[in-house]
Amino acid sequence: MSTDWNIRCVDCNVVCRFNDANHQDGFMRKLIKHRDAIAALAPLLAEASRDDLSLHTYWGDVDAAFFAAHAGHKLVPHNEYGDDDDQCPHWAKCDACGNHESCTLVDGHEGPHQHRAEDRRAR
Repeated sequence: MSTDWNIRCVDCNVVCRFNDANHQDGFMRKLIKHRDAIAALAPLLAEASRDDLSLHTYWGDVDAAFFAAHAGHKLVPHNEYGDDDDQCPHWAKCDACGNHESCTLVDGHEGPHQHRAEDRRAR
């Protein structure tokens, strides 16, 4: 099933939209992870015309002003169906197999990051 992703500020309920970012929840987490660097570009991008300079992805321009305006707020990937993805953006290593995968816990969780294999063993 197709699922397009954007970024939502939970504090203000404002969405930073992208164009057809299908299955790009991981990419949205990367943008959120580097939000301070993106926000720092906002003054430069505001002075430059789009023809001179833009922060562009396959899914459209990244709105640096959005990241600057929502500095310190809770940002989460947000899909076209209205659901937030607040999964932890960090990697976890499986002690059994050594693979690294996204942590399966919610963002801001207490304690160590958890690997998907650990979830299965806990059931």
